[in-house]
Amino acid sequence: MHKSLSIKKARKAGNLSAVRLKLWRAICAAESTMYRAVELEDMPNIIRCIHALTQSASAYSKLIEAEELCERISKLESQVTT
Repeated sequence: MHKSLSIKKARKAGNLSAVRLKLWRAICAAESTMYRAVELEDMPNIIRCIHALTQSASAYSKLIEAEELCERISKLESQVTT
């Protein structure tokens, strides 16, 4: 086993904004890969990219919804405490 794989480092807890940015970058990368596959007429990779895009878009929409809910909850909490 590679040395870097055998040592598990603790990571900081992520936040929704950071995850959203990473997911958006992944969506953009899958999209550009799909366009290259279309130019090459590489049907298996086109299908893989379409699958990746649909899965990523679904996750992205859920993430946006979660962020909006967090904002709403924060506003309600601030109204209750004031």
